[in-house]
Amino acid sequence: MAVYLFMGFVCFIPVFADHSIAGFAYAIKPSFGYIIGFVLSAFVGGIITGGTKKPFWLYIVAGIAAFAANYAIGIPYFALVWHILNGDELLGQMIITYNLLYMPKDLVLCILAAVLARLVVPHIRRGREKLKLKSETAPLE
Repeated sequence: MAVYLFMGFVCFIPVFADHSIAGFAYAIKPSFGYIIGFVLSAFVGGIITGGTKKPFWLYIVAGIAAFAANYAIGIPYFALVWHILNGDELLGQMIITYNLLYMPKDLVLCILAAVLARLVVPHIRRGREKLKLKSETAPLE
């Protein structure tokens, strides 16, 4: 997620939703806080589930924590940019319309992503172990 942020914000590659804007100009979009939140969310989820095999419930906790981290950055950033661009006009209504209404769907998606991660991670770890064993047993040239 940090590379995604770097590509769009620093390298001016139009990877964000509004492809007509790239680079530092995207920071004035009220939704940019969620892109920053993606980085924190990935970090939080990774810290919770990193390391050796974790129980299923911990993946759910990680998904919910990542969800909370993203919204903890996204909503205040949205409110700040909205206030700078539009004053307090309709701020409360816009927070509800553009932020809070998406929370139930996003929470369900985070839980589904946690379930999927729990199913996929063991296969990724096995693949890494096989590659590591192959590289250790390969003859040197």
